[in-house]
Amino acid sequence: MSKSLPLIELQRNFTQCLFDNNLHADYLPLDDATKSTNDQRLDIYRNNIFYSLKNALAELYPVFKRLTGDDFFNGAGLAYLNMYPPEQASMVNFGKTFPEFLEKFEYASNYKWLADIAQLELAWHQSYHEADTVSLTPADLAHIPPHKLADMNLRLHPSFRLINSKYPIYKIWLANQDGVDNDETIDLDAGGDILCLYRPQYDVIIKVISLGAYVFLSNLQQGQTLGNAIISATESDSGFAAEKVLSNCLLEQYFEKLIEAK
Repeated sequence: MSKSLPLIELQRNFTQCLFDNNLHADYLPLDDATKSTNDQRLDIYRNNIFYSLKNALAELYPVFKRLTGDDFFNGAGLAYLNMYPPEQASMVNFGKTFPEFLEKFEYASNYKWLADIAQLELAWHQSYHEADTVSLTPADLAHIPPHKLADMNLRLHPSFRLINSKYPIYKIWLANQDGVDNDETIDLDAGGDILCLYRPQYDVIIKVISLGAYVFLSNLQQGQTLGNAIISATESDSGFAAEKVLSNCLLEQYFEKLIEAK
């Protein structure tokens, strides 16, 4: 009879075996069955786990899968899961490191834009599942004295996400949605997309924004005051029109109602 292990150690070893093909069933051990039999049993668990996780990854990154095809996606998925196995029982945060993985993935080195496509898909899902909130309106700012506005902190909607890509990822994403029949050739050198994503109500909205707006919103997202965010945006984009951008942000419901004044 093989020696028994404490349950917590057995569970830990079993998890390690599932995600490390160099480990075999005798690392556990389980019972007196032959090594080959136990290895076959372990392979059944491995196949089921990887099948389920690859399906979950495909649901999270359907455009990436459509662009690369089943073989590439399966290979990338297996490599990713071996490097980043799930660390929680909950699947809420599963796959969030996939774009980061793709930036370093050897077989995607000639397709750098794929990581940005994955980042867009991840941002969409994160935005969709974020908490609801009440949006800030122009009327909410009407009673604030103008000289105090610059020192205020405006909080972006919890679902708000920003992406700055040097590739036309929004055009690629749109062309690869379900039900879209588009044979257009997209020029990867035609210029990038700066995007914001948010979900003010039921659906995620994606907007193409200017560099100045991106810097402005990024600074606000990092906790900068309204005045400092405007200064940074103006320095980065001479065409940045603060009043117009702020008005548009309010109309589009980019901010949540809570306001903090310094």
